Amino acid sequence: MFKVIKRSIFLTLGLSLVINSNAQTLSPAMLEQFKSLPLSEQQALAKQYGVDLGSIKSSSKSSPVGTVSQELPQAEKSNELQVEEKNAVLSKAVKENSSVAETIKAVKNPLVRFGVDLFDREVSTFAPTDNAMVPADYRLGVGDELIIQLFGKESDLLTLQVGRDGIINFPKLGPISVAGLSFDEAQRLINARVDKQLIGVESMVSMGRLRAMNIFMAGEVSVPGAYSVSALTTITQALFQAGGVTDIGSLRNIQVKRGGELVSSFDVYDLLLKGDISGDIRLQSGDVVFVPPYEALVTLTGELKRPAVYEVKKGQTLGEMVAMAGGYKSSAFAGELVLIKKRNPGELPVAVNIKAENSDQLAIEMSNGDIVRVLPLGDNVENLITLEGALARPGVYGWKEGIRVSDLIGDMRRDLLPDADLGYSLILREKNQKLDIDVLEFSLVEALSNKGSPKDPILQARDKVLVFKWEGVTQLNEELAGSDLSTADNTRAALLKPVIKKLEAQSDASNPASVATLVGPVRSSGTYPIQEGYRLSDLFAAAGGVLEQADRSYGLIVRIKNSNLDIETLQFSLSDVLAKQGTHSDLVLKPRDRVLVFEWDGLYEDSVSGIDENEPREFSREALLAPVIAKLISQARSDQPANVVSIGGAVKVPGQYPLGVNYTLQDLVDAAGGLDDSAFQENFEVRRIVQNANSENEVQVLEINNARSFALQSRDFVNVRQMIDWNPDAEVEVAGEVKYPGKYLLRRGETLSDIVVRAGGFTNEGNPQGAIFTRKSVAELEATQARLFGQQLQREVAASLMTNENSTVDYTAVSSIIADLNQFAGLGRLVVNLDKALNGDEASDLLLEDGDRLVIPKKSNTITVVGEVRRQGSHTFERGFNIDDYLGLAAGTSSRADDKNIYVVRANGSVEQADVSWTKFTPRSVRLQPGDTIVVPINTDYKDFIPFWRDITQIIYQGTVAIAAVGIL
Repeated sequence: MFKVIKRSIFLTLGLSLVINSNAQTLSPAMLEQFKSLPLSEQQALAKQYGVDLGSIKSSSKSSPVGTVSQELPQAEKSNELQVEEKNAVLSKAVKENSSVAETIKAVKNPLVRFGVDLFDREVSTFAPTDNAMVPADYRLGVGDELIIQLFGKESDLLTLQVGRDGIINFPKLGPISVAGLSFDEAQRLINARVDKQLIGVESMVSMGRLRAMNIFMAGEVSVPGAYSVSALTTITQALFQAGGVTDIGSLRNIQVKRGGELVSSFDVYDLLLKGDISGDIRLQSGDVVFVPPYEALVTLTGELKRPAVYEVKKGQTLGEMVAMAGGYKSSAFAGELVLIKKRNPGELPVAVNIKAENSDQLAIEMSNGDIVRVLPLGDNVENLITLEGALARPGVYGWKEGIRVSDLIGDMRRDLLPDADLGYSLILREKNQKLDIDVLEFSLVEALSNKGSPKDPILQARDKVLVFKWEGVTQLNEELAGSDLSTADNTRAALLKPVIKKLEAQSDASNPASVATLVGPVRSSGTYPIQEGYRLSDLFAAAGGVLEQADRSYGLIVRIKNSNLDIETLQFSLSDVLAKQGTHSDLVLKPRDRVLVFEWDGLYEDSVSGIDENEPREFSREALLAPVIAKLISQARSDQPANVVSIGGAVKVPGQYPLGVNYTLQDLVDAAGGLDDSAFQENFEVRRIVQNANSENEVQVLEINNARSFALQSRDFVNVRQMIDWNPDAEVEVAGEVKYPGKYLLRRGETLSDIVVRAGGFTNEGNPQGAIFTRKSVAELEATQARLFGQQLQREVAASLMTNENSTVDYTAVSSIIADLNQFAGLGRLVVNLDKALNGDEASDLLLEDGDRLVIPKKSNTITVVGEVRRQGSHTFERGFNIDDYLGLAAGTSSRADDKNIYVVRANGSVEQADVSWTKFTPRSVRLQPGDTIVVPINTDYKDFIPFWRDITQIIYQGTVAIAAVGIL
């Protein structure tokens, strides 16, 4: 523990020096001390001082051999990920029966050497031996402590240490020489002396703290050097202390040298493979543990219980190495092994087939670099039938003449999983000596309902039956099944992948693979086997059916038409295919066809379709058609223009579309999802590029009235016009004192009076003169003007700060005002006169817009007085009272009031200025109405009278003095 603390302090100082000085770096010795620490301490130190742990480790690779305690250079160790990758490469090479050359290539990066990782654990398995039980034959030496318990006539506890002279000083007994004695001999000696010299006292002797001794670790150990260890330390414990052996260190010839003589050799394999620790002797002070490099390594791969790289001793045979690897797995082809034997330098290795029962061959002596490969058993069995997929008992079954599907799958509930697809299953059948296959389709429900009939297929030897998982299984079925139905990968994609791969492998230019690919919102997109006469409806059934979000109006078949892989397209209606199966609408597929089914692209509102229009969809027209359009454009030639047309305007999905055979304008409209509700349907505009008499391209614009009969050409662009001011969702809100408040969808040309009539008119409590009308466009304009004013104010303030103007503007206050202006959303209030609008005044009867809001307040019988009056408040409306009367009720105006600019705010928001009376006997001309507000503004030119008269008095005084002075003269 003291050693670890000492190293941590040393490294802490070293790392701090590295951080504080760019010129300094860790020395090689410091790096090795750092690497000898536990991983957790390395990470903690690196994190504390901001050092990249990876850079420290990488820098250590170039460190030269240095001091005694420095780690020797060694090959970089493989981490766990590299080991897994190497194992995977080797396992794949064995399983695919790869050639000898491939196998040699796969094992060039060998497996982990057996036993070497015993000392490489991140969590140390080494525990200190200070508290271990001391054996009876332990030899006492200088520094050992004996604990002696006395009891009887006297009781005492003595801790006595063996001195440099080998003696312990026992009180009342004198010196006793114990050095060199075994622990058992020392116990008997001390007990005898106590019995003899201390009458009536008995003793019990045990070991205390053991002495420390110095040993030296040398050779191929991770951290060679001198170590201070416990006196009970063995060879393996010393190796743990030194971090184990290097990648080239031997595990089978670890030597202990004492006084220059070899006293013991230890084979770690005896401990690991046999549990034999007889060679793991206890070390003595001054011992040297020396690890030489290994002499030979042999790689054992394949179907063995413990494939690895093994260190081999001279004379060990192939049979012994197989036994060392644990023997064969149950999946091994134990009858034969492959031995790749190295030969003389400059010669290629030679491969030898070894019979497992041949004792002479198993006695071949192994040498460095040999590779042993045990082959897998394989799964070739005669007269079998294989069942795969959503079955209760998948696997291999025996075949007999005349056996049918129903003989193996006789009951749906007993033999199938709850999520099995009963409508679509396949039989894979070998058809020739090249192991090419035919694919036969059948329905499980029909086979089991008509046992023994042609719908119940007869199976042949080596047939494989695939039963797919129904991917539209509901949660209710999962609950009834009582298990998670998604655990087994019995999907179409998983089971069909090797089938499609085989069909493609057995095809050629004259015989294309009988497969078709279906992409889009179906239960299982993918590639499917097809037979002659296979139609679109068959392909949809194979895919488990189409989903609800599939576009019923437009689908596309992309077909390869020649050896140049040029393509052509055929358009179909999904609804026609599903409704008219087997007819001309249900197109017949050809090998390598690609069928595209699209998702809704905004055909309906979210509330109807359940589709979020803002979410990108995998099977949208844009996503699926992009590679098709690119291919059609790329295959265009001078004599064959690109078969692409475009459509824009009031259609659901504007864009580019493939041009099919006999393609009409209506076909293109259908492909684009149909017309929008806003579309002007009386005629369409077609822009067409044509060649004139001089063979120059020019643009023509055509007006088309009949979309179904007009044939499109390459590069045509169709524009579907939109009706003016079309907004089917435009609405206004009427609130307050009307009979039917709420939101109303607008009709084109509807006015303020129209919406009041639709709302049932006013209630008895309604006050139309106080109507509050707001409009979104006005609020947006107000917000824009506020922002513009804020920008202008900011420019003026900034300009004043940059010039010599004597400005006392507080820039912080101005910034706050500008921020408020930028956040101002606008009120949007318009002053309306409902009385005039309802009485036929067209100027007052506003045309309504989307987002308008009309609020009719309740009648009010008050007049409110605010501003510079002595007592603000509301007063009951009195007929015949004028402004001055209400100012009187408010205790009159204050001294700061601007009497000349008093104004009245009407209940509807309009403002009327009160004319100034020439005499106090003449009332102001504004006629007040219930709900009005009288506003008395502040006089901005007001000046306090006391300073004013003080100034006047000063002027008069100075004038009087001047006159007196003149009089004296």
